[in-house]
Amino acid sequence: MNLKSSLTFLSCGTLLTGWVSADVPRKVSISAYSKLWTNSIFTSPRAVEKSQPGPQLSDEYALVGVSPISGGYRVTLVNKKSPELRTTIDSDVPNSGCKILAVSRNSGDLHGTTVTLSVSGVTGTLGFDEAFLAHVNPPVKATPPPQAGQTQHSVRPRVVAPTKQ
Repeated sequence: MNLKSSLTFLSCGTLLTGWVSADVPRKVSISAYSKLWTNSIFTSPRAVEKSQPGPQLSDEYALVGVSPISGGYRVTLVNKKSPELRTTIDSDVPNSGCKILAVSRNSGDLHGTTVTLSVSGVTGTLGFDEAFLAHVNPPVKATPPPQAGQTQHSVRPRVVAPTKQ
């Protein structure tokens, strides 16, 4: 045998051995490539957006009453934008997405009581607000002053004596 034929035979033998011992290719999971799109050297990292604070419960509601009841607490809230609207939440009765999470009572100061609530997915802690604690009377309608030539009569309630039978 000459050198050329022995090299050909040796290289064919090596190729056949590699081919026989090779495994079937298998599908690689997608997580194997995740570093390519998260830490790519060809792109700059995304700027992290600062999240704006969402709506706060203390911006919309004020605490005006906390009372212990048999199932926990009854909390009364007033809407700061329209103070005539009051909302009552009981611990034992679900109220359209409102839930009392915790009540922290301050024994020395009644106005130091705070309530942690969850209202429509927004969680916050409310305390008493002095501006909404005062009892607000509805405005009294002013009577127009009598014009010249008119006399103002006061209205008296009519009392009817009972009849004898």
